[in-house]
Amino acid sequence: MIRNGPFYFPRDQLSFIAEAFSRVGPGELLTYGNPARFDVDRFHVRCLRLNFYKRHYPLFAAIVMARIAWHRLIKRRRIVVITYDPLRNGLIGVTARYLFGAKLVCELNGVFDSEAVLMDKPNREGAARLRRRMLSVGRWVLRRCDHIKLLYARQADAFIPRPETPRSVFFDIYNEALFTETEPHSNKVLLFVGHPLLLKGVDVLLEAFALTRHEFPEWRLTLVGWRLEDGIRRLELPCDGVDVRGPMPQDELAQTMARSEGLILPSRSEGMGRVLLEAAASARARLGSRIDGIPTYIEDGKDGLLFNPDDIGDLTRVLTAFFSDQELRHTLGRGARARYEKEYRSEHYSSKYGDLVDSLRRSSSESFFT
Repeated sequence: MIRNGPFYFPRDQLSFIAEAFSRVGPGELLTYGNPARFDVDRFHVRCLRLNFYKRHYPLFAAIVMARIAWHRLIKRRRIVVITYDPLRNGLIGVTARYLFGAKLVCELNGVFDSEAVLMDKPNREGAARLRRRMLSVGRWVLRRCDHIKLLYARQADAFIPRPETPRSVFFDIYNEALFTETEPHSNKVLLFVGHPLLLKGVDVLLEAFALTRHEFPEWRLTLVGWRLEDGIRRLELPCDGVDVRGPMPQDELAQTMARSEGLILPSRSEGMGRVLLEAAASARARLGSRIDGIPTYIEDGKDGLLFNPDDIGDLTRVLTAFFSDQELRHTLGRGARARYEKEYRSEHYSSKYGDLVDSLRRSSSESFFT
């Protein structure tokens, strides 16, 4: 498994991933950040001391290929390579596929064709050129992989991979152990988590929240994310009743989630929104924009509320309904927790990946694991 980094606390950030995959089969997770090597059941984790600048990419690729060669040529194992994206890591996977006969699974964990991803870039023209190159590389890789793992059904449309390539659609793994069901609070706090500001729709959220202040002055909005305060100041956005906090460790975020009455994700583009699943595990109502993968993970009126992206009026309507009805908040929170129990536990993730790997086994004359 080739995972994007950097990871600064590898044991805390990677152990739950390795635990989920160890239920599927023996393997190895390779990434970069602060150096670490450890085992979780049948999965070995190697976090390399590398900053992922362009000059370090060939070294990272060489180390990954060396590990694949060792497993294939020395240990005589069949290899499944899982890449977190179809870009740089995907190129490594395609190389392993042709050199060592590995089966290649490409995950898509972003929305690469959305114009919204350019909104926070100071040089939008340069960012647009980079996005076109990313799409070109992604198309090339996805047409050469054996399986595509998506977060929502139409996520690969921009890449137009081979139509016969098998696809699976399910959520990305998250550290569910930290996010547990707690009793609903009456703190009247709505939580947002994410960055960057414009892509995540924070400007729309602040404008809509300001319109509700005269009717619901007791409610507060907590924003958690990197450099949000700078963007709010630069754009002169309204922030009465708003608490802005920087990034925080996952255990602290779980406590902040538990002290809130719900979570909002007003993104202009979003593949899934891991925080939506964390909120569901915490039995908190979710509010999200009706865009990309978010409607796959929120059923409007059952376990959350949806609103049109980039629409201050529609978001104001949803906020008013949410703030004014405590029973609605509790009902949505219970619905979110029930959906977590039914669909979003780590066992479900392992089971779906197990089915995926089994499909690759069936397509080969040899077993993939010894």
